Amino acid sequence: MPLYSGAASDRRWSQQVVVWLRTMQQRLHHLSHPLDLIVALAVGGAPSEDASVQALLNSIDVVVLADGFSARTRAADWLSVIRLMEQVQQQHKAIYIVNQFTPPPHQFSLDSQQVQWALASYLMGQEAHAGLYIGKEQQFGQYLYYPSYAAQVGAPLGQMYSVAVGRGGAVYLRDFSQGESLVNPDGRHSYQVRLPAGRLYSNLEGQMQESVVTLPPMSGLVLLARVPSPASVGAPTPVSILPLPTPTPEPTPTAIPAPKRTPTPAPPTPTPTPGHHKRGKS
Repeated sequence: MPLYSGAASDRRWSQQVVVWLRTMQQRLHHLSHPLDLIVALAVGGAPSEDASVQALLNSIDVVVLADGFSARTRAADWLSVIRLMEQVQQQHKAIYIVNQFTPPPHQFSLDSQQVQWALASYLMGQEAHAGLYIGKEQQFGQYLYYPSYAAQVGAPLGQMYSVAVGRGGAVYLRDFSQGESLVNPDGRHSYQVRLPAGRLYSNLEGQMQESVVTLPPMSGLVLLARVPSPASVGAPTPVSILPLPTPTPEPTPTAIPAPKRTPTPAPPTPTPTPGHHKRGKS
């Protein structure tokens, strides 16, 4: 009789994977130089509340979500990633969201809409232990930097919330002390939503944004506030989305004056002593 059924959801197989992970985690933690267990996961549409997912998270230290927002085509699946991010970070564990896109036809690079979709979605669940990767398929091993990473949205003023729109859909927003993140996770319909009152906004290119925003299907938008929110008073110190390390300037070397040599006086010239000459006998 085979050990496993080969089905997509095999309870016995899932349980034994968790046992293996827990054993490996304990052994890594008890090394002379303890290590964390980092696991790449592809959870598909499994909800984060699923018992098997819960058991899995309890047996690892760091999650690398290989099928990030770039793999989401339904609002429910998108929402499951946000909930997973929140759940992992509540356990004071790190989670890295990997997004791999195919560039638009006849283009070599990703377009701004793809980057904004991943970035705005990431901001919905970002806390103190989250990281983001955006790139093309299998573009690992390269340094990929997008100017959007430097957007100063500030500190979050609360959790993500939804705004009901037509057709029973919802647009999701998250307020930041110096910006706003908006996402429409619906794969079929565009929606309009009014921005929170009291602030003026610009997009990441510096263009002023109207108070009503239209979000196409599966799209995100990150905006910067021209006037910080009054609610940001007393909020944590704003930080950039992915702050780049500021290189510490090397100290300017101070020239140390070379010691002046004092010439050693030459020894005095000896004065000749007059000699005594003997006269010969004649």
